Amino acid sequence: MRSCCHRVHSWGSWSEPRWLFIYSSSESFIPEGAQQEMCGLRLCPTGRMLAALVFILLCIQSGHGQTCTNGFVFDSRLRECSDVNECVIMPRACQGEMRCVNQIGGYRCIPIGLYDRPYSPNSPILPELSYPDSTGGAGDTFQPVLPRSVEPSYPRVSRPPLCTLGYTPAEDGTCNDIDECETNSHHCNPTQVCINTAGGYTCSCTEGYWLIGGQCQDIDECRYGYCQQLCANTLGSYSCSCNPGFLLNPDSRTCQDVDECEDEPCTHGCFNTYGSFMCNCDEGFELASDGTSCIDLDECSFSEFLCQHRCVNTPGSFTCICPP
Repeated sequence: MRSCCHRVHSWGSWSEPRWLFIYSSSESFIPEGAQQEMCGLRLCPTGRMLAALVFILLCIQSGHGQTCTNGFVFDSRLRECSDVNECVIMPRACQGEMRCVNQIGGYRCIPIGLYDRPYSPNSPILPELSYPDSTGGAGDTFQPVLPRSVEPSYPRVSRPPLCTLGYTPAEDGTCNDIDECETNSHHCNPTQVCINTAGGYTCSCTEGYWLIGGQCQDIDECRYGYCQQLCANTLGSYSCSCNPGFLLNPDSRTCQDVDECEDEPCTHGCFNTYGSFMCNCDEGFELASDGTSCIDLDECSFSEFLCQHRCVNTPGSFTCICPP
């Protein structure tokens, strides 16, 4: 049994050439000179059937190798070429102060300032027609007749202005900003606050919260030393207080010393200190256990030799008495 081959192309798209291997059932009835010709277009009946079967299989397989031009990708479900959004699959398609805008079969890089500018169609100003002055010329001077405006027989469809994302066409032909926060078309979480911007919006957190993982979480201000002395953290805020002997200043953060001596807490003398006070007593007295009152010292009890004869104690002092 001899074999021959034939080079063919698949249908649908021109891929790499494929080879068909045709086997003849017998070479006894085929002339020697015709074997080379059989490998061309004229084949034996069995070879034709085999060639047709292989050719159909190649045609079916070629559908899976469908190729598209640049900027398109073959959609096996729709069996057609769909546009590729290069702005999504290419993170740095445009660099610098440029913004990527997808188009059919490609993309464009447009300056951010031009992209965010609302579109406003400007009608071109047509030059006025000027004609020669006929007041001083001859009467038979040709005067061109201005063409009359003929209304079309079909209805005119007004084309709305093209606005960028975040804007909507207005009646005067301009583009107005869409307030996504007012129309509730934003995608901020319930814990976030929507802030409208030109052509868009921003999701932020209220004071006392910061954005972590898309959620607004409370800030522990006490960890950052917001208070001078005592601090108590609350949801979204904090509270400062002072130690005894201090008062909270109007800024609600710092503390100032209290002069307790202004209230005269001591029996004799008072000395103010930072956050507290001290009491002192006059000569002949000592400070009591309460720290504020003074009690008399009995100097006569210190020594029996304080006076030669007799010692009499007095408030804050003592007196020596001699015999009569």
